[in-house]
Amino acid sequence: MVNKQALLLLNLGLLFAATANARLKVLSPESLATQFKNSTIRANYANFGYFPFGQSLMGHLHYNATDSEVCDELDGELDRREDISPFFLARRGSCSFVQKVRNMENIGAAVAIIVDNRYEMTDEIIMSDDGTGGGIRIPSMLIGEYDGDKLINWLNSATEEEKSQVVLMSDFVLPETTVVKFDFWFTSSSDRGLDFLEDFGSTEEKFQDAVDFTPRYVFWECQSPMCDVSYTDKDCFGGGRYCAMESSNVNLSGRDIVLEDLRQMCIWDYAKEQNEQKIWWNYISELHKKCYSVPNEDCSQRAHNTIGISWEVTKNCVKNSFTDPDETKWGLASVSNTKIDEHISYWKQYGTNIYPSITIN
Repeated sequence: MVNKQALLLLNLGLLFAATANARLKVLSPESLATQFKNSTIRANYANFGYFPFGQSLMGHLHYNATDSEVCDELDGELDRREDISPFFLARRGSCSFVQKVRNMENIGAAVAIIVDNRYEMTDEIIMSDDGTGGGIRIPSMLIGEYDGDKLINWLNSATEEEKSQVVLMSDFVLPETTVVKFDFWFTSSSDRGLDFLEDFGSTEEKFQDAVDFTPRYVFWECQSPMCDVSYTDKDCFGGGRYCAMESSNVNLSGRDIVLEDLRQMCIWDYAKEQNEQKIWWNYISELHKKCYSVPNEDCSQRAHNTIGISWEVTKNCVKNSFTDPDETKWGLASVSNTKIDEHISYWKQYGTNIYPSITIN
């Protein structure tokens, strides 16, 4: 039943990001394989490209020491007749994941491996699509800097004969789960986001405990000199650290959008505390009917009154999320917002760079 529910989410036409652990193994030579526990390297899939789930790929490892980040087009072409499924290795940095993977794919790589630039748990990090990854047709994965350095240091000191003996294998397997966890990334000014929530609300309720849904809100940073003061004063808080995605409605400022996002965060937290997520869904539905793409303060207050939740509680929650209770100072660079910081931090780890979108498990 859970698999059918997951497929339903996929059929919505939104983004599926599989955060399953990739199984990447060094088959040979032994001098390299023994540097990893059980010859296995921890890795995580990207959220773009084609993944042959349920299958395995095996091939030689290729690495360009003179262009370790692979941000420029690579010369030559890998011979797929001798090496049917070549793996290509590159370091993270200087350009997007998509650009690196596309450059590898263009010379015939079958699997792209990116070495992260931090020592971290790669199974908690997503290689995000920069919005241009729709045409990528090969799988790619992220490995940690510690393991990546082992591979690169070995390659830098190995003979040509030893390099030719390096063979990797990757199994593309999704973990079994009894709960489908999914995040919906959007902003309160997104017509498409609100349309989806309005349509999906009754369906989500039928899933009951089989799914774990969480709304996630998208912000961007626009500080000086990238943005002038007149823009940040109108559309941002925190000196430009918390700006809203552009609204299609000229009557809605960026600050209006940020404040509505915060109100929705507060209502979600309250609904979770009451174990009544339906409160949030009812608010979204009412807001969609009454406000559509203009969710300003007056319209939000009317929606509060209609569904019977406290406007003062939500207002105080928003106020308390800023480090300074004085509303006139919320635009200053010295003022932070704890709720937005939490969402921005989560976005950096699991966000997709595309919105509205869904990430699953």
